[in-house]
Amino acid sequence: MKLTPMVLIAALVSSSCSLLPQAPKRTDPRMVYVWPTQTCPSLAAGASKAGRSALGTALVSTLLGNVVSGLVGVPIAALSSAAEADANGLKATGSNARFYYQIEKRAAKDEVELILPGCYVVAYAAPARTLKPWCSDGEFARSVPETCGVGTSVLGALKVREELTNPQPSIDALAIPEFYAEIAFEQSGTQDIVRPFVASMHYPRSVIDPSSGKPRMLTLALEFNSAQTNDAMKGATVSMILPSVTPAVPVDDIGKTHVITGWTSIPSKMTGVQPELENGKKIPFMPVTIKSSFNEVGDPSRFLQAFAKAVSASAGDYSKPITAELSPAAQVSAEQEKEKKLADYSVALAAAQKSRADLLGACAANPSTPKDKATAESLYNTAIANQRKANVSAELAGESPPFNPVKDVVGVSIACWS
Repeated sequence: MKLTPMVLIAALVSSSCSLLPQAPKRTDPRMVYVWPTQTCPSLAAGASKAGRSALGTALVSTLLGNVVSGLVGVPIAALSSAAEADANGLKATGSNARFYYQIEKRAAKDEVELILPGCYVVAYAAPARTLKPWCSDGEFARSVPETCGVGTSVLGALKVREELTNPQPSIDALAIPEFYAEIAFEQSGTQDIVRPFVASMHYPRSVIDPSSGKPRMLTLALEFNSAQTNDAMKGATVSMILPSVTPAVPVDDIGKTHVITGWTSIPSKMTGVQPELENGKKIPFMPVTIKSSFNEVGDPSRFLQAFAKAVSASAGDYSKPITAELSPAAQVSAEQEKEKKLADYSVALAAAQKSRADLLGACAANPSTPKDKATAESLYNTAIANQRKANVSAELAGESPPFNPVKDVVGVSIACWS
């Protein structure tokens, strides 16, 4: 058969793998941006002198110290797996090259002040061609009035890219965020260990269905990495689930405060690193890469099923400490482990006491039939086994064994069933 031009064109058009030139597909320019800041914009009015973080500062001559592991209660891997399974939801990611701290030289020689971040500012937005400060948008300003009331200077200092040698575009080069959050921290009373919470949020409408006003489940995950050996920044991981946020301007407080999360850390000391000092000038310090993800869940049932499966599969991995060194986080973990062993011992002791009571009850009935005697003998062996288990649990918990020797403590004569 001779292929005429018309036949060839028809064949090419009908082919699923067309050989004709294709128009470029539209890509989604939106991504997640993250900035560590000394204070949250919405809390800027309450910041201390020079805008220092509510977490304070660390005064050190050389930046040497312990590496802590974060007690992360919501594993990032599980959130990622669940988002992949949620075909109807939105999964947005980002990767940001930032500086984690600021440092300032003190009067004393070679002494620097390490200024800790007190907030992570998160925005899901697209690049913009026109310059428009976020707070100049009426909806954004109504959504986060505290941020636009006292925190415009903090927002104005944010950069799409960190300045190194050449000035870079400021935050005005981003469109108004479709989602914006300020992650602040509550102190735990243990050095470096904090609990994140949402201090402010802009979420005027669903991203996947702007016409819907129903509550949405949202997730947010931030993972920090630096070039350090025994990277302390891995302990700064933040992952949280907001199970029911109703899009609104502004978002209801319950949507912000009802958060499922775990402990994390703000490392106050670094291992084997020393900044270059500049007298009387704050300079950014400690380059980190922040990998981030923001999910708007489409199918909560499927998401939670996948999340539970992923948590079960990774339970032995995500909770491993970053280092074997004794750190505040390790001390907290050790205390929790001790409490668990004491609880296990209490359970074992109760089981031993119950089995002894069961045996005494059986013997008090003067078993006479072969079946009753066999039952009494079985209860005796069970009592012995449970008392041995209680002794082992006591030793693991650092307690004295309650039964010693085991057979004598049972106190029941074998004549009961012989």
